Amino acid sequence: MLDHLFLCGLGPTQRAGYEGGRELHLHGTKQNLRLQMDNVRSWLSEVEPALLTDLVEVATYVFAADNLVSRGGDAFKNMGEAWRRRIRLVIAVRRPGIWKEPQHLHVLCQALGFLSEDSWDFEFVMLEDPPSLQGYLMFAREVDAARSATIVPFSGGLDSYAGAVHELCASDRHVVLLSRRIGGMTDRAQRELANELKARHPGRVTFVPVSAGLTDETKAVEHTQRTRSFLLTAMALAAAEFEAADRIRFYENGIMSANLPISTQVVGARCSRSTHPRALLLLEELGRLIRQDGITIENPFIWKTKVEVVQELCGKPDSTAIRYTLSCSRTRQTKYQPHCGKCAQCLQRRIATLGAGAAEADPGEAYAVDLLLGPRLPGEDRAMAIDTVRSALEFRRLSEVGFATRFAGELAWLTMSFPGLASDQVAHRLIAMFRRHGEAVRKIFSEAAAIHANDLVDHTLPESCLLRLVVNSPDDPIDQEPIATRSIQTARELPASEDNTNTQSSICLAVDVAGKRILIDGMAPLAGLTEFRLVSVLVGLHREDREAERAPENYRTMSAADLAQAASSTGEVAGRKAISRLRKKINREYQELFGGALDANAIIENVRGTGYRLHPAVRVVTPDQLRRP
Repeated sequence: MLDHLFLCGLGPTQRAGYEGGRELHLHGTKQNLRLQMDNVRSWLSEVEPALLTDLVEVATYVFAADNLVSRGGDAFKNMGEAWRRRIRLVIAVRRPGIWKEPQHLHVLCQALGFLSEDSWDFEFVMLEDPPSLQGYLMFAREVDAARSATIVPFSGGLDSYAGAVHELCASDRHVVLLSRRIGGMTDRAQRELANELKARHPGRVTFVPVSAGLTDETKAVEHTQRTRSFLLTAMALAAAEFEAADRIRFYENGIMSANLPISTQVVGARCSRSTHPRALLLLEELGRLIRQDGITIENPFIWKTKVEVVQELCGKPDSTAIRYTLSCSRTRQTKYQPHCGKCAQCLQRRIATLGAGAAEADPGEAYAVDLLLGPRLPGEDRAMAIDTVRSALEFRRLSEVGFATRFAGELAWLTMSFPGLASDQVAHRLIAMFRRHGEAVRKIFSEAAAIHANDLVDHTLPESCLLRLVVNSPDDPIDQEPIATRSIQTARELPASEDNTNTQSSICLAVDVAGKRILIDGMAPLAGLTEFRLVSVLVGLHREDREAERAPENYRTMSAADLAQAASSTGEVAGRKAISRLRKKINREYQELFGGALDANAIIENVRGTGYRLHPAVRVVTPDQLRRP
């Protein structure tokens, strides 16, 4: 993993201490980044919030670096090792001593590491001649009477609009819509929707557009933008300081927020974690360290499917503006067809509006490709559409144990992201939500199949339309019967070798999410929390590779540093020790049970020079499919 060095806001003398590195500046003669928040209402005290100003600048530098380091270009399809980057930033700040404190540094790196799946290193130096936070702000001409406020990051998409309406109808709070400007149709949609809400809820809405990131002269080379919610959170914390707000609410349905890899086209770095519960938990922790108060960051839609979000919105007069929301991730659409109908966001949006009975509010003509009958040429777009539907149908058929096994790694993260709920409560609620999503998708396709029954039987529908692809070529049924398994062979049953080790190729392993245990066939459970987290992360990576149909030799690895960070350890050294202890524990347990040595790589494989992975031959099964010791 190559290091990418950025020198952020450093003076000439400070820059001289570093070889190479790309310079980034928010002010001065070398300015190549922009940062401005418009229409902010001023309730700020006379004291400059130095640490908060630092955070806003740090977030802008991080977002810029994220845009300036490629994840591998054509490696996109193969999810190559280039996707995980190591980015080092030397940043000039007002309070370097505080930023260097282990707690601040750890939470910052942990949040960014989870959001982006990259490795982040920071060094902080004293900022020379620091500008004031107010220099980045354009204040509103009129200020409404002070009242409790909520900051709502507002993309102009269907969920964020429904969230703003929910916030306005469920309370008497002032709602601040915080939008990042990205140009074109998106900016126009944000502004028009904000004006619509202002008109319907007079005196209760402030629209705050934010320009942050690269200037027009600096071209981005990477567009995944995995750190955008960190940037939005920093801006929202600044807006909260001015608006006297005590909470920030990201609104996105739970299906997208939970971020399960529902398609082989949406894995790893392509799968955004912007509103993942763990990401919001880490960002909230960072926000409380910076502001030293009880500000909350949450997603009230986390337990709702997108269909349910739209159903709630349809019960309000504001639903007439659904047609003006913009969900498409592909920005080169037209005014009359703003949605491509092919990206994950368009597919989920159309499923939601059809499932909620809101087709009239979301005209089919607005999609370049109709969800059910539009042509889908072979390639990633077709695979995305088929996998999106088939995965939803599979959700409703999976048992709770089957669901927990298939998504073991993801569920491990999710169950640790709700401090007020027990692990089994989180798992039950998530599984129930995904089943409801599956039922909604089934209803859409069942009703469409009934309407077009004759065409389906006669094969007169276009061969490439999704309705025909799904109904006439269904996915293989899920086998929920226990797999016939056997315990690990003893050394006496293996061919003789010089070191009498077992290079076992059929070891079965299961993740017990509710009990936070790792189960290996024939052996005692691994019940340590660190052990559970380490193996769960590797199981998640293993499953993604299997679903992407990679050759076993191409299964990915995680470095000790990345694995340690993913498992909430304290660094690379501690991570290596934890992995080493775990491998030794497994081997020791095996020897005690069977009297022979197990190959050190039989379960957790150390691929020289790259990192660790679950051995490709390990079978990940459900807990009830294992033989107990």
